[in-house]
Amino acid sequence: MSHQTADSFGAGLVLEDRLPLHWRALDTPGVSPSLQLSNEETLHVILSLDEHHAEAGDENPEFAHEVQRLETKINLILELVSQVLACQLQLPEALPLRLSAHEIEWETTNAPAVGSAVLIETYVCPRYPRPLFLPATIKESSGVRVRAVFNDLGEPVQDLLEKLIFRHHRRLIAATRRASGG
Repeated sequence: MSHQTADSFGAGLVLEDRLPLHWRALDTPGVSPSLQLSNEETLHVILSLDEHHAEAGDENPEFAHEVQRLETKINLILELVSQVLACQLQLPEALPLRLSAHEIEWETTNAPAVGSAVLIETYVCPRYPRPLFLPATIKESSGVRVRAVFNDLGEPVQDLLEKLIFRHHRRLIAATRRASGG
């Protein structure tokens, strides 16, 4: 399960989890427009998977119940398909990481050198096994823990990433309240 903390890492909320991650060296620190578009599309899909249609229940409870029933079935199908895809895609190893909208930190035995430009590939949603491609510059590398700052993700991608992290944070708070009976 993922959780978030707010501390000196990044600005704002941080998603902490164990997620598939792979990196490779880049010649230049920039990102291509096609990668930006791919990231934007991926984040839109992931965020749409979490959308709920509560307003329909206010006007017509029977309709809301039917929508909920269909969403449950679609979610089951998505879960099964994503499991098959994850096996077929041979996802990278899941590593402990912390992700903000501005930087990422992960644990690895294969660390890039400080100052190097890298492209980080990470899968932030098990239900939709499509990677985000995050161009970054390595700021810290201890041989075990690596910290990288993103290079111009583009405002739309950064906004969507912030939204994704916020939704994870909200879900964590709700789960904590349910667990405590509040």
